[in-house]
Amino acid sequence: QLFRSTDSGATWSQIWTWANYPEINAKYKIDTPKAPWINHDFIAVDSKKLGWMIESLEINPFDSDHWLYGTGLTVFGGHDLTNWDSNATINIESLADGIEEFA
Repeated sequence: QLFRSTDSGATWSQIWTWANYPEINAKYKIDTPKAPWINHDFIAVDSKKLGWMIESLEINPFDSDHWLYGTGLTVFGGHDLTNWDSNATINIESLADGIEEFA
């Protein structure tokens, strides 16, 4: 789960909320064409969620729409982060073109 505040932490919004368990209401869609190993059959549950073990999330200080975060699976990110503020869909994709982490 990710949370966002635009008022120094006075209020927070979630990137997804529960619908009827196990379904969620997502404010994002995720695509992984640059990481074809990420698919529904990769693990028992759909791995195209926000990711496992988010270890770092960075927002470009010169472009508030550009963000990246690392997981145990790939590097995700996008170029429309401020869509979150207007309840528009955020597009997330694997941006790990040519790189990958292996344990």
